[in-house]
Amino acid sequence: MLKVPKDFDSNIYSKWAEESIYTKKNTKRSKSLISCIYQRINKYGNKEIKKYFEIKSEVKTKTNVKLALEDRLKSEAVIKNLLLGNPAEISNIEVLKNNAALFKPYFTEGLYPKFRTEFGREINRMLGFRSCPYCNRAFVFTPIRNKEQKIASRYESDHIFPKETYPYLALNIFNLIPVCATCNLTKNNADIDFFNPFEDCWENEDNPVKFKWGYKNKSQNIIPKAEDIDVFIDYGNNNKFKCASEALGLDEIYKLHKSEAIDVVEIAQKYSDSKLVEISKYFDGSKNGILALKKDLLGPNLNPEEFHKRLLAKFIRDIAEDVGFVDRDDIL
Repeated sequence: MLKVPKDFDSNIYSKWAEESIYTKKNTKRSKSLISCIYQRINKYGNKEIKKYFEIKSEVKTKTNVKLALEDRLKSEAVIKNLLLGNPAEISNIEVLKNNAALFKPYFTEGLYPKFRTEFGREINRMLGFRSCPYCNRAFVFTPIRNKEQKIASRYESDHIFPKETYPYLALNIFNLIPVCATCNLTKNNADIDFFNPFEDCWENEDNPVKFKWGYKNKSQNIIPKAEDIDVFIDYGNNNKFKCASEALGLDEIYKLHKSEAIDVVEIAQKYSDSKLVEISKYFDGSKNGILALKKDLLGPNLNPEEFHKRLLAKFIRDIAEDVGFVDRDDIL
């Protein structure tokens, strides 16, 4: 489970999102997103909800135009927090939780499909994921046929706090994360203390989550076949990651990647340190030269800040560490 890329800037992301929710974006929607939400809450919300959003009956008389505008701006400031604020904090607001059902018709069923179409691709571009941050084994885009029957790409997005339980977070920009279609379908509406790519990361320095492998028969030391080994995830004390992994079925899914683990084991067994030292003599002979050779053998993007660029990158790196081919601090 990967954190948003290192070069992600939450301030730039928030600024882009803020500009977007106040813009019409040249689509069939005639009003900005924030205006649509204001009008729907004003029309469908109960007294409790209107009070929370500071929405009052609009006064259209000329003498009260300024007052009505000031009230509207106050209301939009509260709506803006709903769209750009911290989802974990918003999810615990009692008045929203108690009235969650009110938001479904005009958030999850009304505005979200259009929101996904307008913002989905841009959200992924801003976050920079190619591989799924939940599983790191599939891309975050799916090929589909558009109305002209041409192949196009659709970006999948998951709600960290599921929109069925928290419909008022359906449009929150920090509650949406690009994921693969499989993880999106498998996680579905699981309402647990889930992994958040904006905050959490498998590469926690104090207690990292690691993929590992081992022979089923411990006396073996030959290049194994798939049936000879086990592949598993060592969670340490990371219960959040374990719960999230169980919701996604990652333990079972990664057992399907034994052949990729064997490829790494085979490289490690064929290219011992002494052999790499001999080969490196034809280059610069230094430790950096040996690491460059290991990178050539294992492939690119195997440093934690690059995992999002390559499928199975973390898995390959972890197995390479577990078999002793690379050290945790090695920069490939």
